[in-house]
Amino acid sequence: VQERRREPRVQSRLHGQLTRGRERIRVRIVDVSEGGVCLLSPVWLDPKKPAAIAIEVPGRGRARVQVEIWHIRREKSRSSSGKIW
Repeated sequence: VQERRREPRVQSRLHGQLTRGRERIRVRIVDVSEGGVCLLSPVWLDPKKPAAIAIEVPGRGRARVQVEIWHIRREKSRSSSGKIW
C-alpha cells in the first residue's frame, strides 16, 4: 500500500479525549504525523462539527488542539462484536 501522506506517520499508543460542544469522547490515538492524527472512536464523528482533542502524553501532560475531521471509516473491533470508527 502506497503512503499518501506527505509527512511520515509515527505509531502511537496514546489516549485522548475528543470534545464536540459539551460531548466528551475517549479515543485511542493510532498514529500521528505533522499533517494529522489517526484515532479510534466508539462513536461516529460528524465531519461538519467543530472538535478539539486533548492528547495525554505520559510525563508531559496534555496537548490540546482544534481538529478538523477529514476521513471516517468503520472498523470491526477485534476485542468485541461492536464497531469502532
